Amino acid sequence: MKFNCNIFIVVLLMTACTFIVYSQQMEDVIYLKNGSVIHGVIIEQIPNVSIKIKTHDGNVMAYKYEDIEKFTKEETNGLLYGDYTTKKIGEFGFKEKKFYIGLKAGYGDWGTATYGLSLDYALSNYFGIGMDAAYTSWSESGGSFYSYDTTHGYTTSNLDYAYSLIGLLANVSYHFNPGEKFDPYLKAGVGYFLINATENWNPRKPTDYSSVSAAKSSGVGYGGQVGFNYFFSKSFSLSLSGGWPFYASGGVTVRF
Repeated sequence: MKFNCNIFIVVLLMTACTFIVYSQQMEDVIYLKNGSVIHGVIIEQIPNVSIKIKTHDGNVMAYKYEDIEKFTKEETNGLLYGDYTTKKIGEFGFKEKKFYIGLKAGYGDWGTATYGLSLDYALSNYFGIGMDAAYTSWSESGGSFYSYDTTHGYTTSNLDYAYSLIGLLANVSYHFNPGEKFDPYLKAGVGYFLINATENWNPRKPTDYSSVSAAKSSGVGYGGQVGFNYFFSKSFSLSLSGGWPFYASGGVTVRF
């Protein structure tokens, strides 16, 4: 299999550079007279009576006006799901949404379009297990053959080999910033690969040419990926990844 090292390096550099991205958004913050600070989204407000706020771990809390010092809107510096009270990154991050499903399309190691499906399950805030599936196809020239037969006379026939690859890779992943909009990760694993090869003759196969018209090859291999998701909401992101043996690709990821 041909590994396009340049593509992998480019994607790796793009991912590393994007680590500096630090998005900003707003959140509601309630300061209590007892010194506590509550971060989240205000979902109900009864003037001069009470306020209900939904925290980033999903809890809904109510406070009386007489216990509130003030409430404001403040920038969150891009953190979507972490514990804002204690600033423990990942406390409610990767683990909050356990299932990741991604659809990808991109550039294959053989210079052709590659299509992929990824499934990931979060074991903890940072580590997950999953499965990647990929499909790609390509062709290579097998040369030209000059032959003679009584039906067509002298004929020049061109031979092309058509290949297709299906791969399944079981992997483990590590997420560097679980819970943030920008979610870079690394994957590594082992899998099973199946390659089909078929002969295509144009205009016809010579009668005096002896060959097998189709063949299969399979085996166990390994792979790794570097990439990131950029979440526009808790459940939807755009993604970019690169690695071996599958692809440099882009796509979408949905979390459940």
